[in-house]
Amino acid sequence: MTNSILRLALLVGAIGLACLVDPAQAFKRRPTGCDWIGGDFADPATSIFRRGGCHGGGGGHRRLGRAIQQPDEPPKLLDRFDVRAPLNYGANTRKSIGTRIERFEIAGGTVAYGLDGGGQLWRFALGGSDSAKVAQSVSQFRVTEAGQLFVLAKDGALWRAEGDGSQAILLDHTVGDFQPIGDLVYIAGTDKRLWRLHADGKGRDLVDENVAAFQAINATVVFVLGTDGALWRETGDFRNRVKVGQPIAAFEYVADGDTAYVLTPGHILWRQNAKDTPRQVDHDVAAFHAVDGNVVYVLATDGRLWQELEDRSQAALVEGDLAVKLGAAAFQFVGKGDVEGQVVYLLDRKHELWAETMPSARSRGTVRSP
Repeated sequence: MTNSILRLALLVGAIGLACLVDPAQAFKRRPTGCDWIGGDFADPATSIFRRGGCHGGGGGHRRLGRAIQQPDEPPKLLDRFDVRAPLNYGANTRKSIGTRIERFEIAGGTVAYGLDGGGQLWRFALGGSDSAKVAQSVSQFRVTEAGQLFVLAKDGALWRAEGDGSQAILLDHTVGDFQPIGDLVYIAGTDKRLWRLHADGKGRDLVDENVAAFQAINATVVFVLGTDGALWRETGDFRNRVKVGQPIAAFEYVADGDTAYVLTPGHILWRQNAKDTPRQVDHDVAAFHAVDGNVVYVLATDGRLWQELEDRSQAALVEGDLAVKLGAAAFQFVGKGDVEGQVVYLLDRKHELWAETMPSARSRGTVRSP
């Protein structure tokens, strides 16, 4: 992996300055179609949860939260104007889950959490009729596979609780971001210092400073994106690290397949599998979520969500008109790996939450529209 990271670092470094382009200018300079792949690298609320119903119809709903801000204006489509979701998939299967939701997370494919405009966090069993408020004055939240709920309050206090919000325990103050993993919690303070908090909630180790974002892989390995745009793979802490590349705006590492996805400030998404040569996945990318080493969901800057195998030449449209300003928080897929009937949850510009079904990327071939 070390050699592969160094090769990716050289490539990303070479395109770095060219990627620092205003999005509007990047759009003007972007070539059309798939010729860009491998081309010139140097120019690159009230009702919060709803029981059911398709296309906004059917099903009862609960009035719980506050209204949020007015929806964004729809962005202009960049290309692929006539593409539709595959027959019997994507937008053709959409079911309304709830409205006026700022952030959401699906836990285990059975329970939904939604944050409304007033900072109130609600819990709802998918397919059920009742919802319950589990926390208030919430800034961020995460739910673990074990069902524990972590809540970051607006005052910077981080709490750990049961899934229903009970038995809350204060973990830390002045928290900016966090990630629970196993019995540990990685915590980035508002001072940009990253810590590894032990299971007892008392002992902690300093991992790094000047941290903009991070992704913990296990109890010792963590990817750290610095405030200077440099991405590092660290074992233990900053004293044992390897540089991945710079400048980088966002990233995701997939341990199964030893694959790193990196997004440059110029909205270009790259992928490197193990020791292979880095490959461009797509351009005009606002956010992404990797499924595995070859399949990734890509949110384009025009608000459309795509399921892509290898690169944009094998892309299937999921849905359009997502809340692109939320970035990666606008959508989530459920389950592990590239599976048939994968459920994708997404927020549109009106902050309505939908559930849609997608085929396996490997089995659908290159068919993108009915």
